[in-house]
Amino acid sequence: MALCGDSRGSTGNEEKWLGDTGSQIHATGNVRMHVRNQKVLSNETVKGCSGKIINATTSGNVTVKTEDGVMCELNDIRIVPGLVKNMISINQLRSEDWKIEEGDGGGFNLTRNGQVLKFQRGNENNLYYIHPNTGEVNTVSQLENAGIIKTPYNEAHDQ
Repeated sequence: MALCGDSRGSTGNEEKWLGDTGSQIHATGNVRMHVRNQKVLSNETVKGCSGKIINATTSGNVTVKTEDGVMCELNDIRIVPGLVKNMISINQLRSEDWKIEEGDGGGFNLTRNGQVLKFQRGNENNLYYIHPNTGEVNTVSQLENAGIIKTPYNEAHDQ
């Protein structure tokens, strides 16, 4: 599988999500993102646009809430430590019955069942992003800080 957001010194904590028309999978480098139905992967690799091979460690489902309030379930997202960008596979969403259409201001939209994901042009070379609602709790550290979960890492450091 190929991705166009391979690693170049990123922490993997990017907030915005890149709409990638070349990728067949959703992926993030944020190893602390709250992933439901998590599965440990062995021997699954992805290839970045630069040709670099990166290992995917886990997969599962993530809900992203956009700044417009749209909730989008990303199914079977891969956690790829070292990946620079959060990647939404336009191909994967289209296979899940999302329809692509022209958006405002030169962007594009994906629509399904009355939901609209608005992708707007970013600052780099014709890349298009959705921006999450940054108040939405969706990373492990945010869930920990909100007192919703406690991870073994934090439990060991609390003692």
